[in-house]
Amino acid sequence: MSSHERLFLLDGMALAYRAYFAFISRPLINSKGVNTSAIYGFVNTLMKILEDEKPEHIAVVFDTKEPTFRHKKYADYKATRQKMPEDMAAQMEKLKEVVRAFNTPLVELPGYEADDIIGTLARRAEKEKVATYMVTGDKDFMQLISPFIKMFKPGKSGNEVEIVDESGVLEKFGVIPDKVIEVLGLIGDKSDNVPGVLGIGEKTAIPLIQEFGSIEDLYKHVDQIPQKGLREKLIANRDKAFLSKDLVTIDTDVPIEIDFHKLRSTARDTTRLVKLFGELEFNSLLSRLRDTEQFSVKTTPTPEAHTPPPAIVDEALSFEPSEFETTDINSEVHDYHCVTTIEALNDLCSKLAKADRFVLDTETTSRDPFHAGLVGLSFCETPRDAYYVPVKTELPSGQVADELFDQKDQISAPHNNTANALEPRTVIARLKLILENSDIRKIGQNIKFDLLVLRNYGVEVQGIEFDTMVASYVLRADGQHNLDSLALEYLNYKMISFDELVGKGKKQKHITEVPLDEMVNYSAEDADITMRVYERQLPKLKEFQLIELCKKVEFPLIPVLARMEYAGIALDVDYLGGMSKEL
Repeated sequence: MSSHERLFLLDGMALAYRAYFAFISRPLINSKGVNTSAIYGFVNTLMKILEDEKPEHIAVVFDTKEPTFRHKKYADYKATRQKMPEDMAAQMEKLKEVVRAFNTPLVELPGYEADDIIGTLARRAEKEKVATYMVTGDKDFMQLISPFIKMFKPGKSGNEVEIVDESGVLEKFGVIPDKVIEVLGLIGDKSDNVPGVLGIGEKTAIPLIQEFGSIEDLYKHVDQIPQKGLREKLIANRDKAFLSKDLVTIDTDVPIEIDFHKLRSTARDTTRLVKLFGELEFNSLLSRLRDTEQFSVKTTPTPEAHTPPPAIVDEALSFEPSEFETTDINSEVHDYHCVTTIEALNDLCSKLAKADRFVLDTETTSRDPFHAGLVGLSFCETPRDAYYVPVKTELPSGQVADELFDQKDQISAPHNNTANALEPRTVIARLKLILENSDIRKIGQNIKFDLLVLRNYGVEVQGIEFDTMVASYVLRADGQHNLDSLALEYLNYKMISFDELVGKGKKQKHITEVPLDEMVNYSAEDADITMRVYERQLPKLKEFQLIELCKKVEFPLIPVLARMEYAGIALDVDYLGGMSKEL
């Protein structure tokens, strides 16, 4: 690297997320049962920069909880973002404490995102021809890259570093840096709930910007676009495109009273770091401190059972899932089919009858399986190839829908917003033999729910092979086990959320009112992602010698619990009432 004056700006939250998810399949848990993955990975990156690069200027920049100008401009900004995992959130204050012990400046400004602070400081340094390195993996920062501003991406095994310059942006993103916001404005950002133009991904947006140069010029010549469907999408979402461009544009004029020349990392507080690393049980980092510092401090050795050997650390750090680099339905190749004719249903049944195993998923009017009407079923035998069968919504005999959404949850849209939905009796009659065939293995995400729903329709599903939710709990009991979280954890994939499907507040739709094409994407994606997560979980269960526990205990228990729930449990109300008074 150059010996000239340099400024390193670390995106604190992005690096913490990266570190946390790097160890997601084998988290670092100390002897007190506390997850320390985010701190451990972050500190490794910080120490490496301080020791190897010896930057003249450095700061770690964090977001704050206060709303920003983006929230004021667009109330739903980041509204769909998943809540930070609890065991990660619990680490953040301690992580900041460690940064302060390194005597490395920590910068945050209420009402402004870290992106905007980093952008402002980088542009100020650029004016003085000071080289700035933005330490992050967030592609949004590509819009700032210039001859004096580059991205510094911590690399695999904690050793290699990728420097992204102007040519790197063109290679990775297909446009030069000042066109990045144009592309991002069209595709949006699901992780931040930036809408973009519905149905347009990178593969469509990049050629458009390459041809027209900007969103403004694109809309000046929108009538020249030959593809009717694309032209209509652009016209219908014009306001969202311009709004999205504003939301993704990094503010480089934040009123922050900081002279970047004074952002220096002074001598680390070794005594404080020794105490913190001792509390966290980072013995390997204590050893690194001893190697780089001349000090003599009495310490009490602590068990380091949670700190993996170097080979495992390297393996973990080579995996860089980041909420800023996720893929989604618009950026991944897939083939989702909608089954709306008897012929197509017969073809699907023939396919499933020959399968060794497939994923089963149901869409219903309620989260309560005993009060749920069937809206549709989705199936997946091969990753990225899934089927959705819409069903005319008729509640099982004697059942009444509960309130999944609001008072209008009483079934009022019997045709799933389309006349093409099939009759439930027809669908059930053709699928029953397949679903009850124990030789055809079934996979699901919380498949017990599907068993109970289908039992209401007279189907006793047999051959339960695997449940990704249960497997997630076996692999890591303190993790998050919903499918959206598993998709991020195992596939770095952002799924269509339920709120995105039906809306929120006054704009909320009943699930039977959702357009058929949106239901196909939502439900088929569920089945597809479940299959792909299953293919990731299965080798992990074998690696950690947990597969026998699942096969002999956990998975066979699923239909047993389903039968217990269906039968119900009798309670002696009078006896329990007397016990209550006595207690």
